[in-house]
Amino acid sequence: MKHDGMEMDKATKEAMMAGTHCIMLDVTDATNGKEIANATAKVTIVSPSKMTSSFDLKSMMSHFGIGIPLKEKGEYQLSVSVTVDGVSKTKDFEYTVK
Repeated sequence: MKHDGMEMDKATKEAMMAGTHCIMLDVTDATNGKEIANATAKVTIVSPSKMTSSFDLKSMMSHFGIGIPLKEKGEYQLSVSVTVDGVSKTKDFEYTVK
């Protein structure tokens, strides 16, 4: 995988290819649209059988991402948290695997 002449390291590439689905996130300043360099992000997933798992999203060039295992059919609850300068913001959403 290449982007703007840069190649992903092996660990990052493996994290993206793991799981059944991929989640990607852009973290930008709403006032000027520029990427925020000092952010961290993670996703917490509750499966249809109510099992909870959490993953740190990997920083990749201009975004964050990771492969996630959504192996059960049904509705998942996802909670994505982004932290910038010690301040966290979280967004919850649902995703259904058919």
